[in-house]
Amino acid sequence: MEFSGARKSMERIAKEGRKYGVGLGVVSQRPHELSETVLAQCGSFICLRITNPTDQNYVKNLVPEGERDLVDILSGLGRGECMALGEAVPLPTRVQFYKADPVPNSDDIDFYQKWIEGPDDLNVADTVDKWRKQERSD
Repeated sequence: MEFSGARKSMERIAKEGRKYGVGLGVVSQRPHELSETVLAQCGSFICLRITNPTDQNYVKNLVPEGERDLVDILSGLGRGECMALGEAVPLPTRVQFYKADPVPNSDDIDFYQKWIEGPDDLNVADTVDKWRKQERSD
């Protein structure tokens, strides 16, 4: 395994860190790729939208039995929403985050709006001219 040293270190921190006052936050876009040992030590989960069935099933097996049906709604969460589960909250809770102020310059593109507006300064002749002047390196 490529990251076996890092994996073993994370597992050790997760298992033994509490007795030294160490807390651990684990973040991933693909939960099924994370160590079961690490996630088994997590008492709480903050889950953003998860649409991949493999990841949904993995998360479903991690959360307490009474909260497993709630994992099904994770695919329907919107931007800025999450589901908090576990010891950190008295009941599973759907949470809406405030929008960042100032808004970061990393928003998703609104494709529909861009198609309606069209390009700002499309110069086809200039673009074609640049393509023709490119050299090939064979």
